Amino acid sequence: MRSEKPVTIDEVRKYYNEFNPHLLKDLEHKNSRLVEIKRFIKKNIARRGYTTALDVGCGIGITSEFLRKFDIAVTAIDLSDVNIMTAKTIHPGEVDYVQGDFTIAKLGYFDLVCAFDVVEHIRPEDLVQFTSNLYKHCAKIALVTIPRPDVAKKNQEIPEILQIVDEAVTEDAFDDLFNIVWKRMSDTYIYYILLPRR
Repeated sequence: MRSEKPVTIDEVRKYYNEFNPHLLKDLEHKNSRLVEIKRFIKKNIARRGYTTALDVGCGIGITSEFLRKFDIAVTAIDLSDVNIMTAKTIHPGEVDYVQGDFTIAKLGYFDLVCAFDVVEHIRPEDLVQFTSNLYKHCAKIALVTIPRPDVAKKNQEIPEILQIVDEAVTEDAFDDLFNIVWKRMSDTYIYYILLPRR
């Protein structure tokens, strides 16, 4: 449930540590949201020649492991130490899982940077730094998904379904650093392909 007052990064980490069992359910039952994200990945990276990828807000590593199927070296970062431990346990091996706060992370350059359903969960005071760090890590292309702002605003009227930080984000968050080269709207989400402005 979303807090009425600003939250600390430690409170956000604790929330997602406790959110871990919810993510584990996606391993047992087919999650239509993850199916859509995997389609988005496959359509936009197959046969493109990317060799490295960064999965930001990776949770328990489901999309990170899917990226590996395209013979890409994947680094994945999540704020939750419990999620990272879970990802390493259920997906041992190929992905380099890192626990940390992405707004201050320095992980290098990646051909592909992914942020699936993450940006809306960034504290408003960290959003500029977060998108700046997406840019700093992105050598070629970024794949990003966010809830449609109208849907996010409607959801804010139902506090019990919200996460600790659950903001209505618009594409203005990317304007200064990225060119939006493609976008698609579904009933609830917007899918973006972004190119860093160089």
